[in-house]
Amino acid sequence: RPKAILARPGLSEVLPSGKSSRLFGAAWAGENAIDKVDVSVDGGKTWAKAKLLAEPKPFQWVLWEYLWENPPKGEAAIVAKATDSKGLTQPATRDSDRRTYMINHLVPTAVTVK
Repeated sequence: RPKAILARPGLSEVLPSGKSSRLFGAAWAGENAIDKVDVSVDGGKTWAKAKLLAEPKPFQWVLWEYLWENPPKGEAAIVAKATDSKGLTQPATRDSDRRTYMINHLVPTAVTVK
């Protein structure tokens, strides 16, 4: 199952307002390749396409980045979402049947923009 993780910024990190901030991380889709990674800075209400930094291949993590232009002051919840080459998208919620052996749901990262 596909999943994208956010490496930076980290939880509770403070970003400067009025300047662009680079958001980046990695994505995985197991036997399928990653097709795209989308990023949300409002907890999943709206999405923008991230840039993949290498050619995606099966069984390999692919790095991604997104330039957040002039973030407004306040609190933000950053979320990354992966979609694989077969159209499977990272689920919004945790599948409790998978217990803790597979965690691939969306996980927001709270940051502050000052």
